[in-house]
Amino acid sequence: MKTTYFFGAGASANAIPIIKDMRDGLHTMNGILEQIIETRNKSEWDVRIKSNIDILIKLHNDTKLIIEQLEWHQTVDTIARKYFLQSNWDNYNNLKIILTTFFAFVQIFDIKSIQFGKTSGLNYRLDNRYDSLFANILQKNKDQVIPDSNLSIITWNYDMQIEFALRNFLKDGNDINSIKNKFNILTGNEIAEFDNPVNQFNVIKLNGDAFFDFSKNGSNDYLLYKKFDDKLISKNRVDLICFFSELSEFLSLTSYMNGFDNVQNDFFLNRFSYSWEKDFDNEVGKNKQKLIKKAREILLNTEKLVIVGYSFPDSNIYIDRELFSETEFEEIVFQDIDLKGIKNKFIKNIYTNSYSKKASLTDIEKKIIEVPVSNFFPSFA
Repeated sequence: MKTTYFFGAGASANAIPIIKDMRDGLHTMNGILEQIIETRNKSEWDVRIKSNIDILIKLHNDTKLIIEQLEWHQTVDTIARKYFLQSNWDNYNNLKIILTTFFAFVQIFDIKSIQFGKTSGLNYRLDNRYDSLFANILQKNKDQVIPDSNLSIITWNYDMQIEFALRNFLKDGNDINSIKNKFNILTGNEIAEFDNPVNQFNVIKLNGDAFFDFSKNGSNDYLLYKKFDDKLISKNRVDLICFFSELSEFLSLTSYMNGFDNVQNDFFLNRFSYSWEKDFDNEVGKNKQKLIKKAREILLNTEKLVIVGYSFPDSNIYIDRELFSETEFEEIVFQDIDLKGIKNKFIKNIYTNSYSKKASLTDIEKKIIEVPVSNFFPSFA
């Protein structure tokens, strides 16, 4: 049975703060950043902290602005949508940088117990449901580790949980970009090949990924996660000063301090591109359209759909309807805290607007299995 997992933020909730906790998480990160800025003259601080202090001050101020706006907006994606509609590309791209910083931060450090001057990140933090999923679907074929071809993943998340989980099962798994290529993880913004058959394993990241790692002209200066990997291997830790010194060095290579005239102004920002960027009349828009088309083809060939932690927000409703247009599943599994609310929203707002045969609600209800989100993802038996 061809099974597709459809992930929302709840699928990473054991490692990444969900919507209601993101403001507090950003506040924690910004508090650490403020302490580094205030004590920047310490002689033992990395010289890059001192030389790039203007970058860190700007990052602190920009993050503070987003924290304040989250008082009035439901999610950071709502803020992004506002900037997009306003064509405010400077704020739009600054927000991408803040979110990418935040997602790197929370995937290295445990923000619930973080203490300035004491905390080190020992490894990348992982929602263990991904670990369980890939332990079940990865297979050994001679010297190769390959995924079950009857499975695919479509995710609205722009975290790196899938990549970090996969590399735990690989002997030479430190290179994130090679993992993306090996497992056909598509964001629509790389030089992507979209011709992998839909009956093979595919990962579609509808919003791209918040990822400070980009190889330009073969230069390793842009591989920020690789620098963190090297530190983890040599010292078994990445401390807070190391994190922000490496980050400031990376941002010094970008247009962050000079402002962004448009959404395509920087070499790494297009890895993190919201699905609505499909409307751009440029290469980003064309690739995003291809990505959504690929996701829809996968869903059309799906027999069993497993929806995990996705609330079908109104901001995504038109793309969700496009994705599920004319789909017909033999079985639909919901894994969520709010099973009844999400199930009803999916049926009434998405599926019955897309379903090719306009089946009755009773017919659709018969296909549905409800599972608490605390259970592991594996649901393909």
